Amino acid sequence: MLSRVQTASNTFDVAVCLWSAFYELLTSAEQLVAVREITRILQLGGWALVEGPPYVPATPDDLQGGKRYGPEGRIAADVIEGLSNPHYRYDAATLVYLMQVGGIREYRVSIEPWAGRPRQLLYFEKSVSRRGTT
Repeated sequence: MLSRVQTASNTFDVAVCLWSAFYELLTSAEQLVAVREITRILQLGGWALVEGPPYVPATPDDLQGGKRYGPEGRIAADVIEGLSNPHYRYDAATLVYLMQVGGIREYRVSIEPWAGRPRQLLYFEKSVSRRGTT
């Protein structure tokens, strides 16, 4: 979701991704493309917020029962209203790695209360660096 004012150069000062939509990207390639695209559309000094569930490691029962699968059991086989809706389960280390690979230097990962429950937040900025913009 993009918010605030779109500038003449087709950039935004804020990009917000709520209710775990980013977590529906299941591969590192998809995740990196999304981070780079969010960064591309931000104006210099703009920022993004990605909100999702806090990480809970997969249990042996989760893995054996098919509730979690994929690398390190990171994909949760969620079912919402009878439809398959798998989600990637990030922890702080996986989000930091994504920021580093994406070349983003200004970021913060935290667990904060949101709507009465703990949520994992990834905040990052598009800033000027010596090598260009990130």
